[in-house]
Amino acid sequence: MKPTPANGSQSAPAGSPSPPAEVWTREQQTRCAQVVADDLATLMRQLAECQSTLRDKEETQKNQMRSLLIELLEISDGFERVFALIEPHKAGCTPEVRAWLNTFRVLHRLLWRTLKAQGVTRIQNLDGTYDPHWHLPQTRVYDPTQPEGTILREEKPGYIWQGILLRKAEVAVITHDASQAVAESADDDAADQP
Repeated sequence: MKPTPANGSQSAPAGSPSPPAEVWTREQQTRCAQVVADDLATLMRQLAECQSTLRDKEETQKNQMRSLLIELLEISDGFERVFALIEPHKAGCTPEVRAWLNTFRVLHRLLWRTLKAQGVTRIQNLDGTYDPHWHLPQTRVYDPTQPEGTILREEKPGYIWQGILLRKAEVAVITHDASQAVAESADDDAADQP
């Protein structure tokens, strides 16, 4: 039996030549570099595909969330219509109806707590001037005494979410073009009251 070195490897017999060190030819080096470059290119394509898939999924989720928020805003609009219809008759409501109204108001506040937590905010018409990016004219009122494009009133609020327009504010706007206007005056609003 031949003695083995302490590290457990077999030593070459005394006097035998050591194995030659492998030397790559220029062709082998070029081929290896090409394999590495091809593998790197494949990995980069796969990374780009993964990033694209992730962006697509994020965009899909964002669109689904936007749709859900718009539906919740429509529910909020329904609550507000009920409150507006009942307000003039509130004094004649029975205690049971008042209790139901209070329950609806609590539900409406909870709905808005959820919307606000998601970052939904109402568009503020701070300068009172029509802007087609933020407003949708529902009514045009002819009044040459006021500046064209002045917002008379907001008919349905608009909202944004994370910088994205969810819904334009529907507004009544002053026009100087009588052919675009509807017949309306301050007296018309008073006529709507019971």
